[in-house]
Amino acid sequence: MRGSTSRTGLLLDRRTRVAATAEVGAEQLTGSVFPNARGGLRETNNLRRDWRAFRKRHGIGDWFTPRTFRRTVATLVTDALPAREASDLLGHSRVSHGQHGCSAAGLTCGRSGPNVSG
Repeated sequence: MRGSTSRTGLLLDRRTRVAATAEVGAEQLTGSVFPNARGGLRETNNLRRDWRAFRKRHGIGDWFTPRTFRRTVATLVTDALPAREASDLLGHSRVSHGQHGCSAAGLTCGRSGPNVSG
């Protein structure tokens, strides 16, 4: 089994909550993951301000950047889905874009050490 059910569950739960708020089915969600109040793209300064507030609220250091977040989500997606589906979801033009580093080596990407059970 690839990935962690609990991490994948968090993403699916969020998708369900957002869909319920928008009063649509989860499969109908399209567009930006974090749009502005009118559904468009966020201004850079607003994103930076909100990102700092998020990190402060959750006690996360400066190391956690939007890039770190994006790569973490991509890792969760590639761990949880078949390569073709993950590639499509992440907007990659080739399946091989999602099979980098530890994913290509057959390791679990979401952990910093060896995958040891028990």
